[in-house]
Amino acid sequence: MASKRLVLVWLCLTASCQSLKPAHQMQARDGFDSKIRCAVFLSPDCPIANAMAPSLGRLGQYAQQHDIETLLIYPRKGLTTRQVSNHAQSYGLVGHVVLDPDHRWVNSLDATVTPEAFVFSGGIENPNVLYQGRINDLYRGVGNRQEQARNHDFRNAIERSIAGNRESVSGPPAVGCTIER
Repeated sequence: MASKRLVLVWLCLTASCQSLKPAHQMQARDGFDSKIRCAVFLSPDCPIANAMAPSLGRLGQYAQQHDIETLLIYPRKGLTTRQVSNHAQSYGLVGHVVLDPDHRWVNSLDATVTPEAFVFSGGIENPNVLYQGRINDLYRGVGNRQEQARNHDFRNAIERSIAGNRESVSGPPAVGCTIER
């Protein structure tokens, strides 16, 4: 068994393999983390973000089942960990709650509104954005809500990444509450 593992490691090193992990967990030789992640920018007082919560809860569960980390990023100054944790729990959101009052994530991913969705690899310093855009088309514009969403852009982007597609795709622009800079 040990000799089999040595052969795999040797093959991996000589053939420039990145890792013996699944594709969505690979780490490149230069240290760039290529694990796929999702991020959604939220605000507890944004009615559009709150209306998207049921879809976001399901998407968070779906991503979790496929070992994709979801970040629930709250970029508004003055929010506490307790407030955002309560918001996420009250709305059934699934993911890691992140406070971003200094807009490190906002600036890194170039987020503009809540809710805005991202699929990316890498970290905050140098993300490789695979998708940026709306969650779905429940809102065609501010104040223009449909009965139900017909296009599920964020879910489609997550599915593409699970299938191994690492092509960057810009989705339709997100509709929501402006992130104050």
